[in-house]
Amino acid sequence: MPYSQIVVTVVACLFLLTFGVFSVVWPEKIQRYALKHGTKFYFWPNPFLGWMKTPGYIVYLRFMGVVSLGMGLVVLLAALIVRK
Repeated sequence: MPYSQIVVTVVACLFLLTFGVFSVVWPEKIQRYALKHGTKFYFWPNPFLGWMKTPGYIVYLRFMGVVSLGMGLVVLLAALIVRK
C-alpha cells in the first residue's frame, strides 16, 4: 500500500473512532456544544435547532457513535488485512 493511502486510512480510523467514543460516552457535552455554536446554518437560522434540544438528539448521537465505532473498526481491519 502506498504511503498516502496509509496516511488517509489512519486519519479516517482516528476520526471515526474518536467521534464514536465521544458520541457514545459524552453525548450531552456534544449537544451543549452544538447548541452553543450551531445557531447559524450558513446564512439563515439553523432549522434543526429545535430538534437538537430534544432527548431524541442524544439517542441519535449515541446511535451515530456506535455506527462510527463500527466503521472505524471495519476500516482498521480492512487495512490490516490488505497490508499483509
